[in-house]
Amino acid sequence: MAIGSARKCGACLALMALCGSALAQPGQTVEYEIDSSSSQVYWLVYSAGALSRLGHNHVISAPVLDGSVQLIPQRQRANFFLEIPVASLNVDDSALRAELGEEFSGNPSADDIEGTHRNMLSERLLDAEQYPMLRISGSGPSGEAGAQTITLAVEIAGVSSEVVVPVSVSIDDSVINAEGSFQLTHEMLGLRPFSALMGALKVAEEMDFFYRVVARRVD
Repeated sequence: MAIGSARKCGACLALMALCGSALAQPGQTVEYEIDSSSSQVYWLVYSAGALSRLGHNHVISAPVLDGSVQLIPQRQRANFFLEIPVASLNVDDSALRAELGEEFSGNPSADDIEGTHRNMLSERLLDAEQYPMLRISGSGPSGEAGAQTITLAVEIAGVSSEVVVPVSVSIDDSVINAEGSFQLTHEMLGLRPFSALMGALKVAEEMDFFYRVVARRVD
């Protein structure tokens, strides 16, 4: 996995502008819109530290996705932009936890979930008041079938980081499906994980991400 240096969010906007100018000529692209109801994006956050048994592993899911895809049919390649309202992020959806195995068995209490959500949106982490949107833009796929990747610029809490992640893509005249899984660290995204009791109870540096994004052609 190739990871670029974090840079300020202006770089993400510059990338979007570059994509837009490159695709401006009529007839070169086909427009698709993200179908939020058919898509699924979530990541797993793990308890760590000497007192990790007192904490919980958490699943964070994004029920609201908004964005578009510009497909270049001749090259079977696309440029895309996706927004997730940070305040909409869901902590520990019970149905999703039930699918994730022993590490996520049982459900945290309502107070635990509320506390996790509050900490996640706080100035120390996602700073939702100042940065209400998580933005993802990029292009792909690249590489041979079965080993393809997409390049992403992830803008979160005012910092944009570039990552290259695996993807499986299917494209037809009406629908694009893209899915994959990968691991990132908080540091790669310019974030500092929650820590308490002098690090005896904390959030692990590594996070596991899973996504299935569906985009439908705009008539």
